[in-house]
Amino acid sequence: MPFLRYALPLTLALLASTSSFAASFKDWEVGCDNTRACKAVGMSSSDGGSSGYLTLTRGGRPDDKPQASFWFNANYADSSVKDKDFRLTVDDKPVSGIDHEIRFAGGGSDDFFEVKLSPEEIAALIQAFRNGTELKLTAADGTVGADVSLNGSMASLLYMDDKQHRIGTVTALARPGSQPADAVPVPPAAPEVTVATAGENAKANEAFLQAIWRKLKRDKDDSCVNADPDDSQSKAADGEVDALDANHTLVTINCSGGGAYNMDSEFFVVTGADVARARLVSFPTLAEEGSKKPPEPATSLVNAGYDAKEGTIGYFAKGRGIGDCGDSGTYAWNGNAFVLVGTSSMGQCKGVGSDDWPVYWRARIVPAQ
Repeated sequence: MPFLRYALPLTLALLASTSSFAASFKDWEVGCDNTRACKAVGMSSSDGGSSGYLTLTRGGRPDDKPQASFWFNANYADSSVKDKDFRLTVDDKPVSGIDHEIRFAGGGSDDFFEVKLSPEEIAALIQAFRNGTELKLTAADGTVGADVSLNGSMASLLYMDDKQHRIGTVTALARPGSQPADAVPVPPAAPEVTVATAGENAKANEAFLQAIWRKLKRDKDDSCVNADPDDSQSKAADGEVDALDANHTLVTINCSGGGAYNMDSEFFVVTGADVARARLVSFPTLAEEGSKKPPEPATSLVNAGYDAKEGTIGYFAKGRGIGDCGDSGTYAWNGNAFVLVGTSSMGQCKGVGSDDWPVYWRARIVPAQ
């Protein structure tokens, strides 16, 4: 008997009724999630990579203000950026309302330096977007700089206004009007997911890995092409066994294929010790914007692994080796199925860190009592 699919119908129904909102406008990419929180990312017009990018985010509540940050790629800027002031220009001219130097106050990560803009600077910058073509943030001494194309910027902000139902209100960024802020509807709250875990030190039956692999071979299931796990010379002979909770075990089979930087994995849930009835996990996915078809669940994930402490499976499908584009997300075990709790993506490969990709779904994780 082939492996059964393991999914939660109510979860699939919820995601099928919720579209992900994503769009690409020339050198900008924008997305909004199920709480109507949105993020727009402006990048260089150069293909392949850049010295920096701009993120503009805004929550979906009527009184949420936009936040913006300029990010320097650490591969193009050394640690001396932390001691510098910066000048912001559009088409090599000072931005009206931002005639002062912007101080780097610290922030970012090992890979990126962050320069945050104030609310006043953001408002002035958006006005400059309307007629500009290129934004630059350059150190006052000229030693460090990054540029962002403005092609697609206003279309991205209009997209955000539309998805947040702000067009025609005083809160809109691209197309404001006279309607008051309270004309913007309150967005839905993020759903709560109660996560069940067995704990980091819980023991699992390692024999389940071999048993499931033998069943795959016996059933001639070639969906996960792999070598014999006993063969230590095989590059794809890999797997893992983890306790999910007191009565369920997760078995991960890492498949061959996927390229030099991507590895597919399939996941199976064993109830008790009944390996013969292990279920292949079907992961719920989001419906595409405007689609009337229910989304197809995924039966494998890319570059995925289980976090025993959090009770989650995270994945990261790279569009190219350095991981500046692709898809990433997280599923949480609720005691019955793996539920989507977060997903983001970036379609343009231009040096944007994965933490700054637009988010399309978010849920609030609640630990089990």
